[in-house]
This record gives sequence, C-alpha cells and structure tokens, in this order.
Amino acid sequence: MATAGTLLLACGSPSHRTEMGLTLLAEKLALKHLIFTFTPEAVQIGSNSGRQAAKCTKFKQEKKSLEKPGRQRLHQDIAEEETMDKFDGLDADDDLDKRLGDNDVFPPLLLKTGVWPDTTRLSKIAKTLNAFLKDKQSFDTTLQQLRDIQTQPASVNPYTLFASFTLLAFSSSLILFNGTWLDGTIAACLGGIMGVLIILALDLPVYARVFDISACALVSFLGRVLSRYCCYNATVIPAIVILLPGYNMTLSVMELTEKQVVSGTIRLAYAIFYTFMLGYGLHIGSSLYNAIDPSSELAGHCPTDSGVPTWTYVPMFPLLSISIGLSFGANWRQWFSQTICAGLGFTTTFFLQPLMQEAAVLNTLATFVVGLYCHLTLRYFGEQPLAPLCVGITLLLPGSLGVKGAYAFLNQKDTDQASFAFNMLNVALGLSVGLFASAMVVYPWGKPKSLSISM
Repeated sequence: MATAGTLLLACGSPSHRTEMGLTLLAEKLALKHLIFTFTPEAVQIGSNSGRQAAKCTKFKQEKKSLEKPGRQRLHQDIAEEETMDKFDGLDADDDLDKRLGDNDVFPPLLLKTGVWPDTTRLSKIAKTLNAFLKDKQSFDTTLQQLRDIQTQPASVNPYTLFASFTLLAFSSSLILFNGTWLDGTIAACLGGIMGVLIILALDLPVYARVFDISACALVSFLGRVLSRYCCYNATVIPAIVILLPGYNMTLSVMELTEKQVVSGTIRLAYAIFYTFMLGYGLHIGSSLYNAIDPSSELAGHCPTDSGVPTWTYVPMFPLLSISIGLSFGANWRQWFSQTICAGLGFTTTFFLQPLMQEAAVLNTLATFVVGLYCHLTLRYFGEQPLAPLCVGITLLLPGSLGVKGAYAFLNQKDTDQASFAFNMLNVALGLSVGLFASAMVVYPWGKPKSLSISM
C-alpha cells in the first residue's frame, strides 16, 4: 500500500482517486480501520480505531518514561520491528485485528514524494492493481511489478520534452491565439528556449527555484523586442502555455468537491499564487524592455486577419494534442485517444462560441463532451480516463485567463482584471460540473469496484 500510494501520487494521480485505490487495496488485504490523509505531495496512512489510538498513546508514554536517549531509540526500533514482523507474509484472508495483540502498536506512516505527471506509468500502475483486485495475479507478483515501475525512468526524455515545447508553442499560436505564420515561428523559438530552461531546471535544483519567473521574464523580454513584427499575446503566451495552471486549478476544484479539503485547498492556493508568479515574470521582462525603448507598443503587431487558412487546423491539431500529451508523459499508444478527446472539446468550443458569450457555460458543455468520451472509453475499452482528460482540459486553457489578468493587473492597465483569481475559479467550476455530469450519465449507479484514474 505504501508503494502503490507513493507511485500514484508521484505520477500525477488526484488525491481522491489515490484514496479510492488504497481503500480497495485495504479491503482486499482485510486491513480494517485504515484512513488516508493527503497533500499534493504526501500521503499519511493511519488507523481510526479507538483501540489503536489508545495503544499509540500508551506507547508514547512508555517512551517518555525512559531516561537515556539511546535506550529510547532502541525501544522504538524493537517495537517497530516486532510490529512489522506481524505483517510479513500478510494474506488477503487475514484480519488486522487478529494480527495485532493488546500491546502492539500500529503507528501512522507518512510518505512524501515528488510529483511529475506520467500517464504512461499511471496506466501500468492501474493495470497492475486491477489485476490484483480481480484475483488475476498474486500479491508477490503485484508488489514486484510496482517496484519495477518505481525504478523505471521517466517516460519522456529531455530531448522529446524540448521538441514538445517547440511544437506546442507553434501550433497553439496558430490555432488557439489566432497568430500569423510569423507569430507561430517566433512562438516556436520561444517555446524551444522554454524547453531548454526546463531541462536545465531539472538538472540544477538551485535554478529550479527561480525557473518560472526567470523563464517568463526572458520570454516576455524577447517578445517585446520582436513586438514590431509580431503580436505579443500570440507569441509569448503560447510559449508558456504548458505552465498555465488551468489543469491544476480544475484538479483542485474536483478534489474539494470530493471532500479532499487539505489537498484541494493547497492546490487551489498554489494555482492562484503560481498564476500571479507567471504574470510577475511577464511583467519583469516587459518592464525591462520598456525601460530600454519606452516608445514601443505593448500589444505589438496584431492584425485582425492572421492569414492562416482554417483548413490548416486539421493537420496541425494532432501536433498540438500530441505535444500536450508528451508534456504529461504520454506514449504513442495514447496519442490517438488524446487527439480524439481534444478534438471533441475544441470542436464543441469552436462551433458554440459564436452562439453563446458566457465562458463558464461554454466550457461546461465542452468538458461534458470530453468527459463523456473518456468515461465511455473506460467502460467499453478499459482505457484510463486521465490520459486523454489531461490533454482535453489543458486545451480549454482556463489558466490563460488568469495569467492575462495578473499581467494586466501588474501593469495597472485594467484594474477590473484584478479579480483574475475569481475568473479562473469560475471557469474551473464550469469544467468540474461538466466532468461530474458526464460521469453521472455513463455511470448512473456508480462505477464498478476497480481502480479508475480520472479527475
């Protein structure tokens, strides 16, 4: 359970889905009275049994009565070793209460892990755990497979990550931000710079602390330098589109709705702060160039007609969805499903946008279509919904609204956009409603007892 919990969190599984998986495992292993507490990067496994709480209290009092620190450490080690010995070779038919005697202690276990989304490894984890839950493989085989997944390297290497940032900036500039061919080319160059910087941040922990602000400042400065030839929003925002916190904002709302208050609140606060941090980086770069050339225009050259034919969206759209999927650790087997999912959401938004002006309703309908596809593929093909969902949700870009609002607020050009956090939350709520509605349509009586990693 410790291995499964850390793996699920480390690969980007939401807290409520991780709790569902651990609960199913606890039932399978006949481990009663277990509770799970989550933060975005940690899970605590404990017991809500009153008898166990009394034992832990008694154990702490016994430790305090010892005089020498060395004896205290020895006493604790012996107690923990004796407790762990009782769990060795635990069978699914065994009962936790039978294994624990009157003087045994079941201390809470706190596990911390980093988070790097990897939908390829998540699919392997879900497949392994579901095989164990359905009695298709033994406990030892399942544990060994989980440990093998744990030691595997990241599914996407740095060179592929660099290519995905470049392709994502180019395609999103043309499709999502109505950019010209020149805007797309410049955005691709800026996206390549972002890819180099994020690879540098992965290798240098010292630089990782200032990566977000420094990268946004550099991209913003270069965008202002070239503003005479290109549109600022169509070149700079696409270069940082993968950093936009729209996905995390939506995930936080989903976790809060599922009563994961600790994890959801932390994600929500961090998403708002991270949006402000990205806007601050853009503001620094723009202000630096403005000090050099005060006469330059902030928006740059933004023609009404981009000159890019609409039919070119068809061949470029797979590049957009695949590049987003690569940033989430997707493999080639997931590309087709991710492209279909993203295409359904984009098509819904593209055709309904002229008919309705309310962004929350529009995003709710688009997310409903996306969620409907993901849950249908889960029901009939067994594909984990999170892989296509992360691409479809990211494509709706709720985070770009917040970054633009934070940037305008810092430049004090439009004080009405100071409510950027509420606008982001409004869009994220619409997305979560669409996802819940789609799940209710496909599973009106609830999902079967198996691990499904979704939002």
